[in-house]
Amino acid sequence: MDARYEKLFNVYIEHTYFDNARFTGYTILPVPESRSLFLKYGLLLKSQQDGFHILFADFFEGKKRTRKSVLAEISSLQFSFQLTDTAFYNYTGNLPDHTDKTIFWFSNFDKELQTHRASNLLHLNGFVGESEIIPSPDSLHFSGYIEIRFDANLKEEFYIRFLNRSTFWRYIITDSHLQKFEKLGILNIANQNQFSAPEIIELPDGRKGFAFTSVEPIELTQQNKNNFRLVANHDEMANYAEKILIPQLPGPSLLTNFELSDGNKISEIFVN
Repeated sequence: MDARYEKLFNVYIEHTYFDNARFTGYTILPVPESRSLFLKYGLLLKSQQDGFHILFADFFEGKKRTRKSVLAEISSLQFSFQLTDTAFYNYTGNLPDHTDKTIFWFSNFDKELQTHRASNLLHLNGFVGESEIIPSPDSLHFSGYIEIRFDANLKEEFYIRFLNRSTFWRYIITDSHLQKFEKLGILNIANQNQFSAPEIIELPDGRKGFAFTSVEPIELTQQNKNNFRLVANHDEMANYAEKILIPQLPGPSLLTNFELSDGNKISEIFVN
């Protein structure tokens, strides 16, 4: 009898920075102890764009098997989780600053309560946070681990969800032609002002520049979803601008994020 592979469980890894929430900047491998269980119990890891699937052979070593029977044979599986996107921490929020002495620990088992999690998230809250960061030895070369503990009621779908970062956006106008206009402002498409009044700053080359800083943090996304425009002769009280100088300003580069003395993150966007 030819064996078919059936679903044991799926793990989906998502990130709100990306338009489709699909995050692909990682690799997954069973740890050596679990790799031997894949051979012993006829399991298969199948990588997908949005995560990975664990399958089992429904006919193995001369026996017909079901998902229930396989769950009764295995206590847990562990996988190494390795980040491959070097910009990951530039666009990921809700996490402490990355250090080489910490790793992620994702699991469907709550060690504090000593029970399987009620939700299908492999982390404590709605998004990965500090609760999933644990100390690690210096010699560890993985970003973290994923642990799936089995029981008769093992869920078929699990999720790891990362949250995108929000930063203060700071537009710096360096173009001397643009600086000649009066009452410069940055408005959104509804003519609402989300940035402070222009601040005169000195550029690295000694020239004068104008800086506009957002009054609140703005989400970083793969495709800039904000339609900010540079305007002149801006009447803030009337939410009106006489002239649109740049109809859509660019979003920030991930390489321009840095931390202020108060701990806030800021992204600078130079308008030349």
